Amino acid sequence: MATTSMGAGMQLAVLRELQRVVGTHKFPGCTHAPFTGDAAWKVVAYPYHAMRIPPGARALLALLTVDGQSMAVTVSKRMVVTGARLPTIPKSLFRGSVFDGYMEQGGPVPRFWVSDCLAYKGICDTRFSLNQRMAGVTGLSNALNPVEEDVSSPPAKPPSQMLVEPCVRRSLAEVPRSGTWLLCPEDLGFRPGKLQPDTYVACLDDVAQLIGSASS
Repeated sequence: MATTSMGAGMQLAVLRELQRVVGTHKFPGCTHAPFTGDAAWKVVAYPYHAMRIPPGARALLALLTVDGQSMAVTVSKRMVVTGARLPTIPKSLFRGSVFDGYMEQGGPVPRFWVSDCLAYKGICDTRFSLNQRMAGVTGLSNALNPVEEDVSSPPAKPPSQMLVEPCVRRSLAEVPRSGTWLLCPEDLGFRPGKLQPDTYVACLDDVAQLIGSASS
């Protein structure tokens, strides 16, 4: 995935449009939060998956229309906006589609690993079921890697490297007790209380004591 730097004015315009799409001024998706004893019920009551996050790699991929211009951008945790050039993206996705994940910079082509779909065609994430979120991820993957439907013609040459890939997930029981991981609820439909973050970034040393409770 080719990336380009952006001026401060355009970065601000992108962040304002992103705020309008997701309905918040905060960075959507993962929230830094330690797992304490009073959070044990979340792990016990709902299945979680976990995924390793490289340091400093948390990011969003947003498909937006800013000042009449369709733009694909990545947004880092520090609110640094970088332009991304993606092929074969339908214009309809640029109504406001936001994907959560992390950037992998190693190798000749940067890759964005998708862990969740936060907004799809401008629909706020709070209306999403898990199936709808995954449909958003699948829709983006299909747009980036279209399937050749005409059987009479030779199949399209596959890309040398996927631009967007789903994250590898592991159960809590398989996760080591150190390092920073992305913990994703299996069912994202529940929202107890006024604010329930969908995902957490935490050191597994904080949650190690809860793994036994979740498996018992």
